[in-house]
Amino acid sequence: MTIDPEGAMHDWVDIPSGWELVRVPTQEAVVALGPHGYRELLVDLAVRERPHLFVAHPPYDHVTVDAADRMRAAGTRVVAYAFDDEIFAPAYGPETWAELQRAYDRYVTTREVRWAQRPLPALPERAPEIDVVLVGRAYARRRELMAALGAAGVRVEARGAGWAGGFVPRAEMESLYARAAIVLTTADWEHWSIPMVKHRLLETAMLGAFQIAQEAPDLRGYFPADEVPAFGSPAELVDRVRHFLARPDERRRAARAARARATAEHTWARRLPELLEGVPLRPPDDPPGRSVAFDTLLRALASRAEADGRLGAAASLWEEVARRDPADAAAAAGVGRCLRDLGRRDAALDWLRRAAGPGSPAADAIQARFPAAGAGTGLGRAAALPPAAEPLAYLVATLVELGRVDEACAELDRLPAGPVARGVAAALGGAHIPPAVAARLEKMR
Repeated sequence: MTIDPEGAMHDWVDIPSGWELVRVPTQEAVVALGPHGYRELLVDLAVRERPHLFVAHPPYDHVTVDAADRMRAAGTRVVAYAFDDEIFAPAYGPETWAELQRAYDRYVTTREVRWAQRPLPALPERAPEIDVVLVGRAYARRRELMAALGAAGVRVEARGAGWAGGFVPRAEMESLYARAAIVLTTADWEHWSIPMVKHRLLETAMLGAFQIAQEAPDLRGYFPADEVPAFGSPAELVDRVRHFLARPDERRRAARAARARATAEHTWARRLPELLEGVPLRPPDDPPGRSVAFDTLLRALASRAEADGRLGAAASLWEEVARRDPADAAAAAGVGRCLRDLGRRDAALDWLRRAAGPGSPAADAIQARFPAAGAGTGLGRAAALPPAAEPLAYLVATLVELGRVDEACAELDRLPAGPVARGVAAALGGAHIPPAVAARLEKMR
């Protein structure tokens, strides 16, 4: 999957009780390591952490027969869950199919095991400001659909690569969905007419947004027509849109019913047993070890994303590091920094408090600055000792920004004189600091 919240199918898996999930950021890992390095990482994960199952998504997975055999030798079954076979499989020859059969313990598509999506909180219901919204690349067929709606006097908004508004972050996409009367979900791909259900269908239903979907052979395997109506041609889409724009109560009923069905029938907790049908897994065994290579990769990807200004991706990657190692103060500091910069200050506080806990007595006794080695390294953005000084400074600043000055003062009052206090005082200052905080900082200096 991808851990970047702006990536396709970010964090889309919920798993049944009794399972644990290791999220492998394939798209970013391949760019960082190359395909061969990525395969070696997978083998190291299998050897060190001994997962029972590895789920891959051909043809985007870079798995070879050799890598799969080495993973199986370590006790990991390798299952292919292919969601774009209708695009690529017609070009596969006998040799390709033979290699796929050798690589995977089971090979299925989303026609055989349907899409799934972890439950999502419903969007707030509000009066629509937009008639129809579409989020996705500006393929020619999609342009034709939006042009037909616009010519019919429908208020439309299209975002994504190729549209005038350009790329839309996930949070803004959800805002658009909440403000729209109708979400348009398509079933095409580039300039080919390949009607197939896409993951966006389930994601939209989980969010509780009313949608009109493009017809596809497997659509009714997910939702009946009274929950997700469909269209074939641009003219039919215009008719459907006019019909439902005039019937807000019908839209609300359909959206609520589709969300209820998605939550009950189309989660990974329900789908995983279908995916594993006939796959022999080894019995539960001793607690696994840790892949240092994988932990290091996650930290490197998080640091790179933060340095590049991709703060949503950095926060998610740092959080994944902290999930795997709750004692990693540098990861907690990274999550807190990024959430604060994203404006999610309340959420940042707990992470910054985790990061500001007692550290190494030796490191806490030294006040020093080092040449910057890139944002998000183990010593944070300032590349300074003591390590706790930076997250404490962010914590105090965040409390001040939230108007919680008394709490900010209490955090400073808890600090004993020494390098940590001096490091916090050196990092904070400026005219925006309230007098009570400024007086404490002066004393600490």
